[in-house]
Amino acid sequence: MSRSPKIEDPTRLLPNIRGLLKARGLTQRDLGAAIHLGQAAVSTRLTGRVDLTVREVDRIADFLGVGPYDLVYADLSDASEAER
Repeated sequence: MSRSPKIEDPTRLLPNIRGLLKARGLTQRDLGAAIHLGQAAVSTRLTGRVDLTVREVDRIADFLGVGPYDLVYADLSDASEAER
């Protein structure tokens, strides 16, 4: 089984994920359950210690109701602020 490619430049990706989780009142545990990872594994990804795979980004985007491209490249800080 081959591994999914990695997202190499998560400049906006990680802040977008954290911001949307916070704005929606969701936890790392909630995200982990949705994408089949434990909370510790989610934490290592959201802190940048482990790269997210394309498959994981796809699943996270689906869970958060945004497009994968937007999750990676768009500045979603306005969207997460508006949801608070």
